[in-house]
Amino acid sequence: MEKLLIDIGYAYRRMLAQKWSTLTIILTIAIGIGSNTAIFSIVNGVLLKDLPFEKGEDLIVIKQSIMAAPDKENIFFSVPEINDYRDQSETLAQLSEYHSMKFTMHENGEPTQINAGVVSANYFNLLGINPILGRSLQLADDELGSEPIIILSYQFWQRKFNSDINVINRTVEMNDKIHRIIGVMPAFPEYPRVNDIYIPVSVCPTRSSENVIHNRNKRMMHVFGKVKDNVSINQARTELKTIANRIHKANPAYYPENYGFIILADKLIEVLTKDIKPSLYIMMSITFLVLLISCSNVTNLILAQQSVRQKELAVREAVGATKERLIRQLLTESILLFLIGGVLGLFIAIISFDALISYSATLTTRASDISLDSTVLLFTFAISVIGGIISGLLPALSKKKLAIVMKESGHHASGSGKSNLIRACLIVTQFIISFILLYSAILMLKSLNNIKNVDPGFNSKNVSIMQIELNWAKYSKGDQINSFANQLLINANNLPFVSYSSISSTYPMSANGIKKAKLLLNDRATLEQDNLPVVDYRAVDQHYFNLLDITLLKGRMFSKNDDALSSPVAVINRSMAESLWADSEPMQIKLSLDDGESWHTIVGIVDNVKQHGLDKVTPHAVYLPYAQVPNNTIQLLIKKQGKPKAIAKTLREIVYKIDSKQPVTSIKSMQAILESNSASPRLITFLLSIFGGFAIILTISGIAGIIAYSAQQRQVELGIRSSIGAEPKNLIWLVIKQGLIMSSIGIVLGIICTIYVSRLMEGIVFGVDVISIGGFVLTIFVLFAIALIASIVPAFKISYLTPSALLRK
Repeated sequence: MEKLLIDIGYAYRRMLAQKWSTLTIILTIAIGIGSNTAIFSIVNGVLLKDLPFEKGEDLIVIKQSIMAAPDKENIFFSVPEINDYRDQSETLAQLSEYHSMKFTMHENGEPTQINAGVVSANYFNLLGINPILGRSLQLADDELGSEPIIILSYQFWQRKFNSDINVINRTVEMNDKIHRIIGVMPAFPEYPRVNDIYIPVSVCPTRSSENVIHNRNKRMMHVFGKVKDNVSINQARTELKTIANRIHKANPAYYPENYGFIILADKLIEVLTKDIKPSLYIMMSITFLVLLISCSNVTNLILAQQSVRQKELAVREAVGATKERLIRQLLTESILLFLIGGVLGLFIAIISFDALISYSATLTTRASDISLDSTVLLFTFAISVIGGIISGLLPALSKKKLAIVMKESGHHASGSGKSNLIRACLIVTQFIISFILLYSAILMLKSLNNIKNVDPGFNSKNVSIMQIELNWAKYSKGDQINSFANQLLINANNLPFVSYSSISSTYPMSANGIKKAKLLLNDRATLEQDNLPVVDYRAVDQHYFNLLDITLLKGRMFSKNDDALSSPVAVINRSMAESLWADSEPMQIKLSLDDGESWHTIVGIVDNVKQHGLDKVTPHAVYLPYAQVPNNTIQLLIKKQGKPKAIAKTLREIVYKIDSKQPVTSIKSMQAILESNSASPRLITFLLSIFGGFAIILTISGIAGIIAYSAQQRQVELGIRSSIGAEPKNLIWLVIKQGLIMSSIGIVLGIICTIYVSRLMEGIVFGVDVISIGGFVLTIFVLFAIALIASIVPAFKISYLTPSALLRK
């Protein structure tokens, strides 16, 4: 321990003696370690940590899909189906249901829109979660007619009730009905959405209705399960498929063969992380490459420092210091630099922590598990020590012996062949990494540009959207909803900053308010009806298309006459028209979205709208008049003029003017929604650009340093060449050539590595071939230019010296 303290003290004095060089090394290390720590904290919280549930690895999400639907989309489960699987399964220890609803809570006279998770009584037992206050749900709570009770989520308890520990048994008014609070749950990663409260199925008026309980077609529930001990998920999948086949054969009317009903089961941990996993892998790879290039550059700097220490180290060895003792000293200095850089890197990670959590929360509810815990701190410490060992060991192994050093004098001392080879390999490595990062950044920039240039099919400029979830206990009938919607339009149009407004059940880039249904057409034979697709449909009023500048291609848009008393009509999009009526005319054809109970006449065709994302395929879309299919989900779209102040407050006031107990769910601009659609590729592009730029700066400094050092070593040779008549341009070429050779090797190897690495980007780029000749040419040009510039500066410095000056040096 005493020897270690002596080594640390010596290393500290050396760092003080070389302040600027030491500062450069520490900052380089801090950026490399800080970026890795920040991203690893997300990877650790989202991908590596076990779920905070009892036997979380045994939890599964069960989905029911139909092959006829786009992407085999989940169509959820009905109550009879859930009962069938619960009764017949022998591989599942438990099976629980979940669906979400919007409620209006009145607390202290203030209306609040809340998300409620409607769950079966065994839901929290299945997860193995116990409340921090009060009690959990019991089987009796599922029985019809049970007392209306609610359980608060941890975040809602903190936000709405100020973490009041006396909240249990307190009553609140929710949708005009009194509910008693029985418990508060701890924080946990919720799926498929974050909820404010939880209620048993008996409290939900929809779920507890006779129509839902006994109707196999009323599919509205998510299903979770837990496999029994010593049962694999594959065994559970096999059994679920067997049960599904049995159900389908017993109830053929509900499961048409052409629909292709299938049952799927995935581990909950995989479902929770599916959306964020590709981005995390890319970001972790980026930061790891940055760490490699940081270590490479630091090693080069240490080697450069050591070139002037050869005599010191050789003399110390001559007076009795063992080789192991000197290696330990060099390793101590290197590790100390990396530990200091690691501490600074930890602060960099802390600064970026909130932004990364916010990003993660958009893709997974596991963001609540992200923290700078002991695992992250251990990771930071480990990469600091490992980086220090690698960067210190290479210089230590290149140390010269005394006899060789003493033959050399002053600045004529040259680095060993091993040292020069190590430095050359490090420069080549920096070029390889810089090539990968720069090429990847070019691909992402092209992809992001392609996304931005996609025509969304609508105009988002000056459009704001207010979402309202009407209290279904108060607005349960179509005329009540239409009356509220009409008053809302009148109030909105009276605002001075509103050009015009529209009511709809959804808006572009939102899945909320869109429904899916099997299509029926009156111009197709019975056998052909079975092959028709599942389509999106939504409700919009007569102003919707004009407000968003959605182009009418044929026929007409909706009018004020398309109300609840008129004949049902529909407008379809171009994608649907071209697919189903390529050689015929769809106008005046009738379609049904409810198994033939009602038929809507097609009166118009509008251009495609990127409803589900700029990089997503446009599905078949049907628009229905809002007045004919009113929805409790109301989106008020307004076209603004000028720059209104306090827009959110003003819009809320026009709602409270109609109903003082009706809360507003959200208010946002269409432009912000459009931009958020590309948030993930923007972040990856930003990281690649920043770290790619950082890698290039390190590469420039690295190659300039090694060329300057090499030129210094060759001064005697260059002086002799100059004295016998070599022209300055020849001397310049001799110096530059070394840099171009190393960069050429690095670029060639970089191309080879990038060809393999770029395949990882296939899932995150849009409209870009991952093997891009243009991208390769641009990257090669940039890196060659960098190598040339970095080599020219020291070369010209040498060329200006006279032969005598070179020889004296």
